[in-house]
Amino acid sequence: MKKLVLFLPVLLVVGCTSTSTFNAALHQDWEGLAERDVSLQLPQRSESSLSELGAIDPAVQALYISAYQVSKDAFCDPARAFKMGFMGERYDGFCDDRKDGWIFYQNWNIGRGASQMDRFPL
Repeated sequence: MKKLVLFLPVLLVVGCTSTSTFNAALHQDWEGLAERDVSLQLPQRSESSLSELGAIDPAVQALYISAYQVSKDAFCDPARAFKMGFMGERYDGFCDDRKDGWIFYQNWNIGRGASQMDRFPL
């Protein structure tokens, strides 16, 4: 019973994530899928992965790839990293492949530290 209680939330999260992916593919919302993948800090989907979801046409795959890059550029803007850290959002090194990825990480880390400043006793 204890294992079931621990496993159930994980199962619900995985199920919801899969449903969102399926719905985006079902509605041919490749830009939405790309934005979702970036917001979850997932790697760009491969051509075979996109084909499995129904994006067989190279033009459709190019649409996903383009939308993914635009979304990643917006996500990895160092100006938003402080707020992300301050709000307690996780960061998994998603922007480390960028030229200014280290600035993003530093800003996120400073924001994370600033959010914890009120926890120190005076």
